[in-house]
Amino acid sequence: MILVVDDDNQARSMIVAALASFGFKTAEAVDGPTALVLARNTRFEAVILDFVMPGMTGAETAEELARIDPDLPIIFATGYADEAALHQELGRTVPVLHKPFPIWELASVLTLVTRQVNHLTRQH
Repeated sequence: MILVVDDDNQARSMIVAALASFGFKTAEAVDGPTALVLARNTRFEAVILDFVMPGMTGAETAEELARIDPDLPIIFATGYADEAALHQELGRTVPVLHKPFPIWELASVLTLVTRQVNHLTRQH
């Protein structure tokens, strides 16, 4: 199951629809606090997270999600244009999809991060 976190209802719905077309089950959150509640109660394969959200930012949400599950892949989907600033804010390199992004790009990044997690899981 993939968690989609975005305060923009239209953007979130489009991502969820794309994921459904790939056969993924999804859960949705409109903000960081809601995402954290869901992550405490459900094991997700990955999170697709908006970077710029009111209240709790995507970076703050990602930090808290990592405390809940350090191996949880996080993919940022954002209209925020300054990728260098994004990585500086996060303190690490993470996959970033720039809105609007083509559906194939979402599929490609999601496949990459879920394969990495499956590989790490098999090693342990």
